[in-house]
Amino acid sequence: MILDDNLTFCKATDTAAATTPAIPLGQGDLAGNSKGLTPYNNLILHVSAGEAITAMTVTLETADTKDGTFEPVQVYPAKANLKPGDAIVNERLPWGCRNWLRLKFSEAKKVNAHLALDTEKKYPMV
Repeated sequence: MILDDNLTFCKATDTAAATTPAIPLGQGDLAGNSKGLTPYNNLILHVSAGEAITAMTVTLETADTKDGTFEPVQVYPAKANLKPGDAIVNERLPWGCRNWLRLKFSEAKKVNAHLALDTEKKYPMV
């Protein structure tokens, strides 16, 4: 899996939270003046459990600016009986994402959440 710290929402070592910090995707226009995101349409949202989780739903939210109004763009199906390392979400970004993204979880639990180029192949840099 190829990861970039700039595209990481949170790590299992972070304090558990129900909402992640927002991450920017709109290259060169983080003020919200463009519709930007085209180069990111093939990124994969990968969320995995960092601890045992009874059940969790993940919502991907998007906004034009970091302090703007975030709106849900995708609600992923709930997953149950998760062990550390189990995937909660492993899907390509949906169409309609804007310059900033953040995640909301149904409860504050320790998870790993990031955008990746590929989650199936193993690369030496991981």
